[in-house]
Parts: sequence; structure tokens; C-alpha cells
Amino acid sequence: MNQCIVCKTGWTECSVKIDGVDVAVCHTCLNMSKRNFIFICMGCGAVHIRDKDEMIARASDEIKRAYATCYDMQLIQGINKCVSCDPVGIVDTMEGNA
Repeated sequence: MNQCIVCKTGWTECSVKIDGVDVAVCHTCLNMSKRNFIFICMGCGAVHIRDKDEMIARASDEIKRAYATCYDMQLIQGINKCVSCDPVGIVDTMEGNA
């Protein structure tokens, strides 16, 4: 059994290894991913959960169309860096300097 990387309390038998990190997500968190985007930072292991409706509402039209196609999917995405482990890098990326 593997401990869920998202809630840190659930357990599951399913996991995948991404960049040497075991990524296990329990059924409760998988169900939560229907309403939320879940981003797992492969750099520091931080988990960021964002409401799908809120993120889609703030996105550009092009991104909205992309999200609309996967709205009902259970998506948990690995990201290379996050604001917790590389705040300067995130700002540079958002400003197009990276």
C-alpha cells in the first residue's frame, strides 16, 4: 500500500513513478479531481489544488476550449516547478523570460 501524495491520509495500491517520485493517489482524491485540477510539483512534492470552474473562468478563450474538452476527466498533472520551490522561476516563466 502507498500513501496518497495529495491528502497524505488515504492509501492505495496503485502508484506510478515519475522522475523517481512515487505518485500514489487514493480514490477520494481521484474523485476530488473531477471538480478540481490537482498539480503535483515534481521539484518539491508540493500539491496544489485549484477549482476547475474558477481556473477556466480566468483562462483565455484558447485555454478554455482546451479545458472544456477535458472538463469531466480526472486529471492530476505533474509540473516541473511551483511557487513553493521556485517563486522567481515562476514569475520569470509568467513574464516570458524563461
